[in-house]
Amino acid sequence: MINQENPLISVIVPVYKVEDYLDTCVKSILNQSYQNLEIILVDDGSPDSCPVLCDGWQKKDSRIKVIHKKNGGLSDARNIGIDASAGDFLAFVDSDDYISSVMYEKLLKVAQETNSDIVTSNLCFVSGKKKTYGHINLPTFPMTFSPDEMLEIELGHCLVESAEFVTSCNKLFRRRVFFTRDRIRYPVGRLYEDAYTTYRLYYASRRTTVINESFYFYVMRDTSITHIFTPKNAWDKMGFATSYIEWAEKSAPHLCPLMEKAATNVYLFILERCVNDTSLDPEGRVRVKLKEYLDQSVKKVSSSPYASNKDKLRYFLYRMNLYIIACRTKCLLRMVKRKFQGEI
Repeated sequence: MINQENPLISVIVPVYKVEDYLDTCVKSILNQSYQNLEIILVDDGSPDSCPVLCDGWQKKDSRIKVIHKKNGGLSDARNIGIDASAGDFLAFVDSDDYISSVMYEKLLKVAQETNSDIVTSNLCFVSGKKKTYGHINLPTFPMTFSPDEMLEIELGHCLVESAEFVTSCNKLFRRRVFFTRDRIRYPVGRLYEDAYTTYRLYYASRRTTVINESFYFYVMRDTSITHIFTPKNAWDKMGFATSYIEWAEKSAPHLCPLMEKAATNVYLFILERCVNDTSLDPEGRVRVKLKEYLDQSVKKVSSSPYASNKDKLRYFLYRMNLYIIACRTKCLLRMVKRKFQGEI
């Protein structure tokens, strides 16, 4: 039974090769103004000093629980944390990031006032000493949405431009959304685990509230695997795009047009990356798969009610066999701009 006055929040932190960042992360969670927390550090078989650091933190604060496991990846670590949690609400923090001291107090207050199953906030991207705040483009805040409305907001954007809506770490979830009949969990062995999962969590919620404050500090590391685009990144992006359509056909047929449009945009994004960096697809297998899908989908989604004018331009260029030329031109202009700015 949920403690309505002082609910327990389980904060799940997967830990792997982050010895230079872990202390900052854990301190930011311990220093929360809202104190009724269960902090689950999941050591994902980290080969550095992280296992020792985790055990040290457990000795310092009784709210911390440490789980040591064989390496299975971020999704596997999150899933184990979910199953081991006891909280009325769940939250996630990546162990190289950190959070504002008022994050869970603020998110919980909104969840209780709006009776929302999910509350999502803005992000702050940290690169060295530079901080860039995300911008959620809504007319007013907070705003509360139904499951269908929230999926349209998330997937109505090009997904590479809407991290605030996709990532799990800037959110507070009621426990129930992970424990519906479908038992939603993160996909083991896949990159972009949030893109495979968040839309399903939105749909499982009764309502989601969006606020514009930034509480989560996302540390941009050049060594992060999702920042280094590789053939695996391309295949896993295609995987979550395909999952949209498969899920909609099974669970929400009325959302198929939205999912088809979102998937098409992801495929076009991957094609652009492959065109401008041939090392991503040296054998051409990714391009063949992309063309096979896009040749069938682009004409259909061109008339979608969910397609923006920007989307329709992309689709037109593809159908006229001009999309690859447009991608190369865009890349060239970007390079010229960077060179020009460097000379100033």
